[in-house]
Amino acid sequence: MNETRLRTLLGSVFVDEPPIGAIAQGALRRAMGLRRRRRVISASACTACVAAVAAGIATMTGAFGGVAQQVNTSGPPGSGSLTGRPLASTVYVMCRSRPVPIATRPGSASRASVAGPESTVDIAITANGKYIYVPSENNPETVTPVATATGKAGTPIRVGKFPTTITITPNGKTAYVTNINSNTVTPINLTTNTAEPSIRVGERPRAVVVTPDGKTAYVVNQGGTVIPVRTATNRAGPRIKVGRGPLAAAITPDGATLYVANSAGNTVTPITTATNKPGRPIRVGTDPWSLAVSPDGKTIYVASLQAGTVTPIATATNTAGKQIYVGPEAWSVAVTPDGKMAYATSYGNGTITPIVTASNTAETPIKVGKGARTIAITPDGKLAYVASYPTNTIWPVDIAANKAGKPIHVCKGPQDIVITP
Repeated sequence: MNETRLRTLLGSVFVDEPPIGAIAQGALRRAMGLRRRRRVISASACTACVAAVAAGIATMTGAFGGVAQQVNTSGPPGSGSLTGRPLASTVYVMCRSRPVPIATRPGSASRASVAGPESTVDIAITANGKYIYVPSENNPETVTPVATATGKAGTPIRVGKFPTTITITPNGKTAYVTNINSNTVTPINLTTNTAEPSIRVGERPRAVVVTPDGKTAYVVNQGGTVIPVRTATNRAGPRIKVGRGPLAAAITPDGATLYVANSAGNTVTPITTATNKPGRPIRVGTDPWSLAVSPDGKTIYVASLQAGTVTPIATATNTAGKQIYVGPEAWSVAVTPDGKMAYATSYGNGTITPIVTASNTAETPIKVGKGARTIAITPDGKLAYVASYPTNTIWPVDIAANKAGKPIHVCKGPQDIVITP
């Protein structure tokens, strides 16, 4: 991946009813903290959102795992700033109201708390860690670039209706934004921060994955298709049929195979990228929700929400191994940089379960906050961060000790997590 975002893919969050089979819709909405209808926010509120993003890029030091002091910032859009040099590694947490930075230096943790209206849950960071891009579904629908070194927000970039996911190409030159209500993807030139013409794709695009060589962006559509887009021309290729209700995807490090999780079909579809031909669907647990790829590309780990399991798939044969139970509502899964361990969250139990990848066996679950959602692992593999949605906290976990630290109180409804390189 060209950025440490784990949203691939991990911890998908929806604004309407996803096609997930037997899970009761009311229970799912309660678990996800969602309303049936989106809140309508005015253009003036959207301006305030830009101010909140800019003001949110501020940090200060506190005790590891503790609740850091609040940073109060104020000013017009783009007036927020960082004091001193940016940290080498920072976690950005997207909440229901704003992005919040957390320092990840050993022995410290910090946050900034700022005010702002409700925004979308997905953010992306460039490979060099210099900019984050924040979509907003408000009126007008935009993506806002924010410089991590200064905290200043750039001019909002107009995209399609209800942008939700964003992915940046490995060379850092282009971002692709899915617009659910427009059935389009908008390329953004990151050199000029201007939008290029939107590309018509399939019904309700939910995710976009770029190949490691940066030549193709694959758009996953909830209507049951995947659209390959050539990044050199931004032209869409023929539709690739997959299973029912695809919601997430991941690609192997060599770029040879794309794996698509079909939530309503309880399968994963492998697609050979050289030919864009789908293979035989692979049966996994009920309601596959997110995927993670081992660093060597030999195994795909699939978290299935309703089954509460993680299924390992051997990429050499595209066969599923024995399902690993990790607790009710298995929300997301991540693999450590050395590939030795995988960690899966259980929303129902408020735990993360370590999985030894050599044997694909589960170890004792680690208790974190209620409603454990997205998990992200730092580039050095020393810490994992887990979003606890209902408790408004992020839990740091020491990977070597498999022990959770004290929760970091961030903001209302922490959801997406990205980490600077």
